[in-house]
Parts: sequence; C-alpha cells; structure tokens
Amino acid sequence: MSRLTPLVLHEMTPEQRAVADEIIADPRRRISGPFIPWLRNPEMADLAQKLGFVMRFHTTLPPRLSELAILVAARFWRCDFAWTAHLQPAADAGITEETIQAIAAGQLPNPVAADEATLLAFCNELLDHRAVSDRTYQAALGILGERGVVELVALLGYYTLAAMTMQAFEIRPPEELARLQPEQQTPMTSKAG
Repeated sequence: MSRLTPLVLHEMTPEQRAVADEIIADPRRRISGPFIPWLRNPEMADLAQKLGFVMRFHTTLPPRLSELAILVAARFWRCDFAWTAHLQPAADAGITEETIQAIAAGQLPNPVAADEATLLAFCNELLDHRAVSDRTYQAALGILGERGVVELVALLGYYTLAAMTMQAFEIRPPEELARLQPEQQTPMTSKAG
C-alpha cells in the first residue's frame, strides 16, 4: 500500500492537471509510479516528467541498452515498480530472459553482446563504487560516444530519482505488472563467481 493516495484528476489544481494531462498524452498514458508523489509539487513534477520523457524516449542509446541500464538501476534500488514496468520493454528491445534473470539474481549475465557487457560494467561501477574506471569509461566512450555516455549517466540518475521516490513512498507495481522481482541487493557477480 502506497503512503500516498493518487490524486483524482477532477480534484487537481490547474497546475497539477496541466502536468497530469501532459503525462497522459505521451507514451506513458497514465499517472503512476513516481508521478503520484511528484504531482504534489507540480513545478517539480513537470521538470521531472520532461526529463524522464527525454531519457526514456529521445536519447541516442538504442532501446536495448537503455532498457538494460534501467533494469540495472531498478535492481540496484530494489524498486519493484521500475523493475516490473520495464520487463516487457526490455524483452521487446531484445534483452534475453536469461539476461533479465541474471540481473534479478545479482549476477552478471554471460554471455552477452560486447556493448551490453560494456554498459553493464559502466552501470555497475557507477552504482556500486560511485566511480567508473578509466578502462570502462573509454570502452563506453568507444561504443556510445560522448553524448551517449552523458545520456547513460543521466538515465541512471533519473531512474535513481524515480526509484528513491517510489521506495520512500512505498509505491508498488500494480498486480498486472508483478512477475520477476529483484532479489535482495548484492553487488553483481559473474555466474562463475
């Protein structure tokens, strides 16, 4: 049960309603997840939802890599809502079930494509160690370019904000999204180790 009740459209302030209408009109189509708390501050909600729209739908990252990064962030924060909401988009983008299950179990998937391995290393180093090694940075730069690396960091930051919001306000996924939940947080390890 969420700590906050979703706002009812016809009871929203004009400022809240304007943001809600924009969210409903875009591919997200509904007010859920972090938007429930964010709408308490419509100015913040508007800026956050616009950043989320760009990070989700308008980066140079291929959807397969974008969704992979989102799953890593969701698992890191043990955010059931973000995890379950992105399972189908990840599968649709080409992330294998084996890779999804490995991430859920806190393991590094093996084998994965070279670009996926680089992205996983970058995400895990940044989230787990709060830094990225020169080697991993250069590998990501070679695959994504400067703009792509900036977008990857912003994507992780946005989903960290969203996950922290959902964790603090106990926003859980609706029943229809419940499926595979990330296990207790542990650093990612290789399947062999």
